[in-house]
Amino acid sequence: LPQNGTVMAEFVFGTPYIAVSTWLNGRSAIQIYDRVTGLPVGPATVIVQLDVTSPLWVSPDGRSLSVRTGKKEIVVVDISYLHQNPHLGLGASDFLEYAKVQACADIRDARLVAIDPLDVWAGLRERHPKPLNPER
Repeated sequence: LPQNGTVMAEFVFGTPYIAVSTWLNGRSAIQIYDRVTGLPVGPATVIVQLDVTSPLWVSPDGRSLSVRTGKKEIVVVDISYLHQNPHLGLGASDFLEYAKVQACADIRDARLVAIDPLDVWAGLRERHPKPLNPER
């Protein structure tokens, strides 16, 4: 996640993502990031006069995000696209293996440890030889 300009953040329920209000080239914006890789999952949504110091509100189903502008207006952003099965059709244990590959790390004895992701990926691909499908 960007260190410069990030003001508020909120988990997107039911997904591995986090929504962040930030400054982007001097403009206020909402950006969605993958919590595992820390990378953006799409382009930022610029919201004119977004009050970046105001909290973000994610709906209980995680399909919409509400923010307040400096004019005290509420803007609702559709984020339902994030629910196209973020687990890629994998079970919990295999999705954890996939997360390790993405992070090139594992947690062992309460510490983050670097791993060779190719070994983990090879085991995952043996169990799932077809391409991972976000539509499943």
